[in-house]
Amino acid sequence: MPKPIAPAAPQPNEYDEAVQNPRTCFADPDLRRGTVETYPPGRGIPGMPWPRSGAFGQAYRVFVNGQQWGVKCFTRLHEDQEARYRAISAHLKRANLPYMVDFDFQPAGMRVKGKTYPLLKMAWIDGEPLDDYIEGHLSQPGALARLADQWLALVQTLHAHGIAHGDLQHGNILVAAGELRLIDYDGMFVPALRGQVSHEIGHRNYQHPARVTPIIATRQDQLPKAVTDIAWKAQLRLNAKFKRLLARRVMKNKAVVAVARELTGFVWAIGREVQTSGWQGIKAEPVRSAAD
Repeated sequence: MPKPIAPAAPQPNEYDEAVQNPRTCFADPDLRRGTVETYPPGRGIPGMPWPRSGAFGQAYRVFVNGQQWGVKCFTRLHEDQEARYRAISAHLKRANLPYMVDFDFQPAGMRVKGKTYPLLKMAWIDGEPLDDYIEGHLSQPGALARLADQWLALVQTLHAHGIAHGDLQHGNILVAAGELRLIDYDGMFVPALRGQVSHEIGHRNYQHPARVTPIIATRQDQLPKAVTDIAWKAQLRLNAKFKRLLARRVMKNKAVVAVARELTGFVWAIGREVQTSGWQGIKAEPVRSAAD
């Protein structure tokens, strides 16, 4: 019987050390027969495993009898990690989308210093990150136009299947043989995860500047749509106004006052909407006694 998953994940260097011996660190029979890719000449420490690092972990390329696997080792662990990946896997199998990569979450697939940890085994995709592909095809407008059409179709398809990737940034979008592929599903949303909070918020430079927190989003689920529409309009407008004032070197306290003054107008609009709609407010759950 494998030992329980440890509460704290190994450090990246501990994974680097462990994967040097696939026979002892991997539980998967295929991976145990494999060879982990090492740094190419002139990059990194010669002979050492070559990890691709991300926010939640690092991935290694493993060669097994002509096949190539990606192995993701987690540097952050969560109690619901396995359940989330099972839900994502089940939904992606039903959807069968060409943009996704098959994966297998193994809850005790990795052994480091005598303890077992989860890993993700997936097909390795030989592709270029989106930004590198675009830079290399700037002189080929036809190729970029086809890619743009593919991107539009990809987004529409995800929406139609109730999927949100959660971290659509250049490093997670590959172009392989001219086709778009998505990787890294740590922050993915599928319908079975509705109501659960993701541990991944995505690359900060790709986040919407007026993004609301999960707590606020949960509260908004109980509000009339007309109210949340006004609130989101305020969020977009006032966020942009605040940044615009700071860019003009307006003192921060004056910018706050200017935003607050305009905020009162949105509050008034929400009050009017509530008054005319007859909304009775959020229903509080009954308080239960200890005897219940």
